[in-house]
Amino acid sequence: EGKTFGEIKVYEITDANLWAHIFSGTFQVQPHQRVRLDLVGEYGLLNFPRHSDSSFFDRRVKAEVRLAHTSWLIHRLGWAYQFREYDTRGARDSAGDRLAGLVREDQRHTLLYEWQMRFPKTSVRIGVEGYRNFSNDQLEEFYDWDDLRLRGSLTRAFGTKWAGVLAASQEWKHYQKRSVPTINVAERDILSTLAGSVLY
Repeated sequence: EGKTFGEIKVYEITDANLWAHIFSGTFQVQPHQRVRLDLVGEYGLLNFPRHSDSSFFDRRVKAEVRLAHTSWLIHRLGWAYQFREYDTRGARDSAGDRLAGLVREDQRHTLLYEWQMRFPKTSVRIGVEGYRNFSNDQLEEFYDWDDLRLRGSLTRAFGTKWAGVLAASQEWKHYQKRSVPTINVAERDILSTLAGSVLY
């Protein structure tokens, strides 16, 4: 959004503006011809100029091992940890009152395993991923849940310029504390996804 003065357009900062600065690095080790270890570190600063309580620092570390079991079968096992610290937003108790001296912090642990098969013109991936969220904001129980996701994809090359991709996933989300009011049981969500595309 902006205003035009002659041929110069001056942009204005609105509520939707976001400045993102992300620094990342990867260290790879290959102790064996068929084994590779990736260590990834990432530091991010996401700043909302008009809403400082939404700005946060984001830190991530990830370790991943790839094992080429055969020339066509590859295993991938990984773990990741994410720590998000808000700039000015404070943590709250269950009544919504701010906890003195505590800024809000969100954490996530992730485990994943993937099985990939490669053929001359076809690639198949089957994976499972699970993660758990933690937040010191007791009022926002939305951020405390366990998640399990199964996913698979099929990629097929048609000639030298065309390829097709078919992907499907099933996700189960179990909230640790949030309950459904009418039946007073823990809330659980299920999400099924099916997608396809053609690439040229």
